Amino acid sequence: LSHELKTPLSSINLSLKLILDERIAKLGTEQTQLIENIRQETQRLLRFVNELLDFSQIETGNIKLNITGTDPGSIVNLSLEGMKPTLDQKHILTQTSLEPNLPLVNADVEKTVWVMNNIISNAARFSPEGTIIRINISKNAGSIRFAVKDEGPGIDPRFHQKIFERFAQVYTNNNKGGTGLGLAIAKDFIEAQSGKIWVESALGEGSTFIFELPIA
Repeated sequence: LSHELKTPLSSINLSLKLILDERIAKLGTEQTQLIENIRQETQRLLRFVNELLDFSQIETGNIKLNITGTDPGSIVNLSLEGMKPTLDQKHILTQTSLEPNLPLVNADVEKTVWVMNNIISNAARFSPEGTIIRINISKNAGSIRFAVKDEGPGIDPRFHQKIFERFAQVYTNNNKGGTGLGLAIAKDFIEAQSGKIWVESALGEGSTFIFELPIA
């Protein structure tokens, strides 16, 4: 079912992107805004479908990993490149701090970028407009640590473990609803690579999502 949904949604998303291209058509302000709203909702549906596909892969035990020695900075750069439209939409800036002379990290690049995308997307969704998401990459014993800190409302310590469970939701005024699968999938992807993931947060103090992967 997810595969069947993904194809038409991808087609709709591409068509909307083309309509918004001024080289193809000149639209009024209201028309442009309506189409942009439709495009955003289509992208949200696509994200849900992709999460369901990833969830299905995990449930059947068919996580296929391609682990290689990778530059940790390149993982963050790939993620930020893909997340730029989401961040620009809320005028959110990013600051990346990279510890000098980091060794390579043992990682499946595609799945680790997926995890980083999910964390940054959540940070953007819950953060006020114009705030900063800070990304820190450092060495910690035999691992490389990736930390993403936002300026959002924070998460009650009672829910720190729960948010990594499947279909878990922590409702706030900024939560537009989701599958409740994103962080559960992220946890499975990281643990499949012999890593670990957790959150450090308190209400009113923002959240820092952290994951570690082994050094190559």
